[in-house]
Amino acid sequence: MIPIGPANRSKLKKMLEGDEDFKINIHAPVEDTQEVLEALDSLMRVEEMNRKVDEEEFMNDKQKLLKVHKKRIQDIVTLAFEPLQALLPNPLQYLIIKGNMKYLKINLL
Repeated sequence: MIPIGPANRSKLKKMLEGDEDFKINIHAPVEDTQEVLEALDSLMRVEEMNRKVDEEEFMNDKQKLLKVHKKRIQDIVTLAFEPLQALLPNPLQYLIIKGNMKYLKINLL
C-alpha cells in the first residue's frame, strides 16, 4: 500500500467520485490583431500627452527655480558691493552740489 496523506486522500476520493467544484475551459484568445494595435496606439497617445504635460511642468518649475537663484545671486552681489558703493560719490548728489556752487557763484558776483 502507498502512503497517502489526508489532503491527497480527499483529492483522490473527489476525483474518483466525479464531484467537481469547478471546471476550467481553456481556449485561444479571440481578440482581433487590429483591435489590439488600435488599443496600443490609443494608449501610446495618452502616455505621450502625459509625458508632454510632465515635461512642461518640469520646465516651468526649472524656470522658476532659475529665477529664484538669479535673484539670490543678484542680492548677494548687491550686498557685497554696498560698502564700495558707499565710498563712491552719488551722481545726483554731485549734480546738486555742482548746481548749488554755480548758484552761489552767480549770487556772490
